[in-house]
Amino acid sequence: MFIRSFCSLFLAAVATSVMAQAGPPLITDDPGTVPKNHVELNLSVTGTRTRSIRDIDAPLVDFNYGWTPRTQIRVEVPWIFHHESGPEINGLGNASLGLKWRFQDETEKRIAISMYPGLEFNEDPSASRRGIAEAGTSLVLPLQFEKEVGGVTCGADCGVVLNPESGPGYFTGIAVGRNLTPKFTGLAELHFEGVSSEKSDQLIGQIGGRYRFEKESAFIFALGTGLFSKNTEKEQVTFFFGVTLSR
Repeated sequence: MFIRSFCSLFLAAVATSVMAQAGPPLITDDPGTVPKNHVELNLSVTGTRTRSIRDIDAPLVDFNYGWTPRTQIRVEVPWIFHHESGPEINGLGNASLGLKWRFQDETEKRIAISMYPGLEFNEDPSASRRGIAEAGTSLVLPLQFEKEVGGVTCGADCGVVLNPESGPGYFTGIAVGRNLTPKFTGLAELHFEGVSSEKSDQLIGQIGGRYRFEKESAFIFALGTGLFSKNTEKEQVTFFFGVTLSR
């Protein structure tokens, strides 16, 4: 019943969307970059819960700097609370460093395209053993796309994750948004991910929004659930609550 309801809401959003709004609080990203010499800071609390595992990032710090009109630098660091069995543990999760380059702007006949290579790593060797970080260093190689068609702007991304410890992974997503009021934008996405060496393919659906307090600040949120998974211990419930500060 929930899957049917979510799909109906998602298709309705696609049909009436006037603006795609990927990026936080969604998993799916878009080709948009922070203006040159400006900064964007996303401070959030995010989490996932399965039948037996709970992970909460509190806080998740996501800092972005506009290097040129078409590029931005991102640094992201989470503090993770992990509970599986026994007492809850916490510590610094995988940090990530990325550089987004929008090499093609959207025109009447072309879609906007960007690439966003990045590294995910953790300096604490015990973090992966304690379950608060992925083992090894990952190279993330994604592409983002965006195009407005008939007043509807649709965004998508796809990519691979190369990690010598866990093996190669992959992901893709689509996202749409609609301005429901001058200050509030409704959001929806479908996100698919997996690791080739594991039976971990999963499809996640999320619905959320952005409420702009002022031109340079907004409240962002998303709630979601696993719509399909080969592993019953994968994400069943997801949430994201935070603020965006720009300057």
